[in-house]
Amino acid sequence: MAQPLRDLIAANQFFTLEWEPLLRCIHDAFPSELERLKSAYSIPAPGKKPKPAAPPPHDHHRHGVSHVSHQNQSQNQSENQNGNEGENQSPSQILFGRSYDEVDRTLVSIDALRMIHNDEYARFAATQDGGVRMQRDSFDWIRKLYREVITGSNEESDSGFDPLELRPEPEMLYTLVTSVIINDLGKSAGLEADLKKEVGGGDGDGEDDVEHVNHDLLIHQVIQRAPQLIPCLDSLAPSHRADLELGIELGAYFNFGQLAQAENVPASLVGLDCVRGKMAAFELRFVEQILDIAGSAGHEDHGHAKKLTEPIFRSYRLVYDLARRYINGEVDKRGAYDENLRRRLNALVQEGRWEGREDLDIAIPEHRALMRLLCICNANTAKSAELVEETFHHYISSDTRRILVRGLNLDGSVDNPAVQATYIPAVCSTAITAAKSHPQGDPRQALGAQSLNVISEN
Repeated sequence: MAQPLRDLIAANQFFTLEWEPLLRCIHDAFPSELERLKSAYSIPAPGKKPKPAAPPPHDHHRHGVSHVSHQNQSQNQSENQNGNEGENQSPSQILFGRSYDEVDRTLVSIDALRMIHNDEYARFAATQDGGVRMQRDSFDWIRKLYREVITGSNEESDSGFDPLELRPEPEMLYTLVTSVIINDLGKSAGLEADLKKEVGGGDGDGEDDVEHVNHDLLIHQVIQRAPQLIPCLDSLAPSHRADLELGIELGAYFNFGQLAQAENVPASLVGLDCVRGKMAAFELRFVEQILDIAGSAGHEDHGHAKKLTEPIFRSYRLVYDLARRYINGEVDKRGAYDENLRRRLNALVQEGRWEGREDLDIAIPEHRALMRLLCICNANTAKSAELVEETFHHYISSDTRRILVRGLNLDGSVDNPAVQATYIPAVCSTAITAAKSHPQGDPRQALGAQSLNVISEN
């Protein structure tokens, strides 16, 4: 029997224990939650087929009992169903004898937490492409924020703490680990069905019917209406549980990444209102989101933070700063949103070397629409920015451009709602990539025909 995770944390051994024994401690602490993650859906990379998910867990799994045992250890040594020969096994292969994408992403996020604490910058960024590799000072910024969150202290200090001397507040560390574990439970194939059973809805009639919603909103609904479906919540101290649940409420109505990419609209910042005066909940959620990105390639790369690159980090740090200013009442929704567009443009001009375009004026609707499109299309070089600008001016009709400008300048309100085209950054990226791979493909035509028209039609 593995040492209980709480005892491990209390003894300050969470960051020093070998990885495989720690995985078993985590499994013993969250058996029901990891069982659900085995059936979570996973969006494959372009050109790859999705792996079949496990069937939804049975009732005994929902109540915290798992069929997984430590007997899997010997099985794992001979079974590597989805791994690459010669490479280390994934966390799910170690625990369950086969790969489960969302289990791996979640547990590699936990490993990223250990890299941050242990100052393992080289391992953290080892598999990131050189041109976008996270810089050391950015890693240090994350470590400083992590230190403040995990110790409950906001005193001024540099990031260079000794990992062996820093003693996290045990309940805070346990809460952060719990937050990472349950973040993607809403992707589980059985959670929505179980929620319907618990609240007596699902037949289309009555106020208790559970609507099909995105995974962030689903987990919020579960916590509000049937928290017994997530047994690990009962192990948290009341104040820490309140912060975690408030962070989940924040995630249900506000998405850091969508603001970073200008995918949402100014009205979306109203989701931040729930954490006014509750900065601990906000920062817990933000650190969990950073860890989520760090582990997002964990199903393929089991020992590094491949996806948390410098451009992505910078966009999230900017959103963090602007969100804090909005929460503190220093700027309104439109002001925070437009400041994101301005700073992203400045970075593109100064670092992406998109010369001569600093004259874009956010007060001019057509300019502001283009600035949003640059963020949506993740333009961070002069070449990618020119592709978006040429498409906007020359590869869509004047009527499409007019509708696009109007739509991209709506803030969103009851009387004049703005439509958010969810996943449109991925659509734009896929259109450009597909055109580039075709001998006669023109990325501008592809972007104009498939992506910008989609936005305007919404």
